[in-house]
Amino acid sequence: MGRIYISENSNAGKMREGSVKYIVLYIITVLLAACSNEIDLLEPAEPIPVVYGIICPDDSVHSVRLSRTFDGSETPEIDARVADSLYFKNAQVYLELRSSGGKVLERLEMVRSSIDDREPGIFAPSPNIVYQGSNFLIRQGSKETSEITYHLAINLPDYDKSVYSTARIPGDPEISGNIFDYEEISIFNNFSNPKKISISSNEDFASETIIEFFYDNKIDGEWIADSFIYKVDLGPGRGKGFEREFSPEWLYGLFANRIPENTDVEARRFNCLEITRKLISPEYTYYLATLDYSPDFYTGIFSNIVNGKGLFAAYSKSQIIGITFSDQMMDSLAMGKYTKELGFLRWR
Repeated sequence: MGRIYISENSNAGKMREGSVKYIVLYIITVLLAACSNEIDLLEPAEPIPVVYGIICPDDSVHSVRLSRTFDGSETPEIDARVADSLYFKNAQVYLELRSSGGKVLERLEMVRSSIDDREPGIFAPSPNIVYQGSNFLIRQGSKETSEITYHLAINLPDYDKSVYSTARIPGDPEISGNIFDYEEISIFNNFSNPKKISISSNEDFASETIIEFFYDNKIDGEWIADSFIYKVDLGPGRGKGFEREFSPEWLYGLFANRIPENTDVEARRFNCLEITRKLISPEYTYYLATLDYSPDFYTGIFSNIVNGKGLFAAYSKSQIIGITFSDQMMDSLAMGKYTKELGFLRWR
C-alpha cells in the first residue's frame, strides 16, 4: 500500500497552523479579559499610633498628642481632611511614675480634649485633639536623689499592641552669675565687677539658654507687646560652657540688630528681660538632629515610641525674671549711638 505524504503547503497543514493561531489568540484574549487596565496603588494597612509629648515639671497642664497613620483605604489628601481618619477611638493615655520593679506609684489619666482649631491646610482644622491632665506633680532628680523616669502608657482597644515610652526628667538647671530676680541693673557702674551669667555644660542633657527682651511698640496710638531673644545651645557632654558679660556694646548692639525696621512704629518702651535655662532629655536632641539630616540623607526620623512612631521627651527649666534697666541705661537706650533710631522712650 502506498504512503501518502502531507506537505506544509497542503490543506491539512494549513488547517493545523490555523488551529494553533486560534488557540494562541484565544489564550491572549482570556488573559486580557482577566486583567484590569487600572492599577490600584492603595493597599489598606493597620493604622500606626503617632505620639508627640514633651513634659516639664513646671507645667500646670501636661499634654500629649496622639494621632494615627492613614489606613490606605483612601488617598492621603482625602484622609487628611477627615477628622475620624486622624484619631483613635476610645484611647486611654496615662502618665506614670513607676518603681524600679515596674510598680505604678503615681498615675495621671489624661483626658481627650479639643484645643484651638488648626490653621487651614492639609489636615482637618477641627477638632484638634490632644490628651491633657493637670494637678499632677512631676518630680525631679537632684544630686542627692537618683534619676527619675516617667512612663507614657497608651491603651488602644482597636490596636493589639502595647504603646509606651519613657523619658528621664532632668534636674533643676543652674544659672550662675550676679543677676537676680527683679533687679534693676546698671552696666555702666560695674566695670570692676560686670553683670554676667555663666552656664556650665551637662554631661547627660542638652542645654538651651535664652535671654528674652520684652518691649512695646506704639502703633496707631496703641501699645503692642513684642520681644526678641538671644539664645545659646549646648550639647550634652563635658565640653565647655559659656559666659555672657553684659557689656554696653553687646547689649545695645542686640537691640539694634534684632529689632526690625517698621515705619508704622511711633515709639517704643522697654519693659524687662528674662533669662531662662532649659535642660532637655537626649531623645529630643536626637529627634531634632534627624529632622535636620533627613532631607539630605533620607534617614528615618528618630522615634522612641514602642509599637508606634513619634517622640516622648522631657525638659526642666529655671529662670531669672523681671530684670529692668537703671535710668542711665534707659537714657542710653533712647539716645545712644546704637539705638537712638529705634525711638525708645526714656521712661517705662
